[in-house]
Amino acid sequence: MTDVNRPEPHVFELFDRAMRVLRADLDELMPDFGRKLRTSHLRLLSYIPETGIRVGDLATEAGMTAQAVGEFARDLRAVGLVELAPDPTDRRARLVTLTGEGREVVTATTAAIAAMEARRRADLGEKTWAALRSALSQLGAARG
Repeated sequence: MTDVNRPEPHVFELFDRAMRVLRADLDELMPDFGRKLRTSHLRLLSYIPETGIRVGDLATEAGMTAQAVGEFARDLRAVGLVELAPDPTDRRARLVTLTGEGREVVTATTAAIAAMEARRRADLGEKTWAALRSALSQLGAARG
């Protein structure tokens, strides 16, 4: 039975619904190895340059705490996607680098996201898709 008095969904519900659709698309388009990773792991992998990056710098880039990035990096190391080693220029810092399989996951993720975006752009139309991306960019850049 439908509740006719149900209020319109709030923004968190709308974001959750949209993320579920996008994640389902991504899972469909990703090779098996990428489906086992959380979206946050895939996002973090995308920030790691070929030469590697310090945990603290990765945290800044991803907008996370160094402790959270350290935990994510350990998770990714456990599945063979990154290596953690002392930074040769500062032994106190740890350097995160992609393994060969990690680079494959980043390449596959990039292709899957492009395909997913093309699919949703076609569904919504170019104008609506561009407005959505613009609104999300503005919202993400807003402070306080």
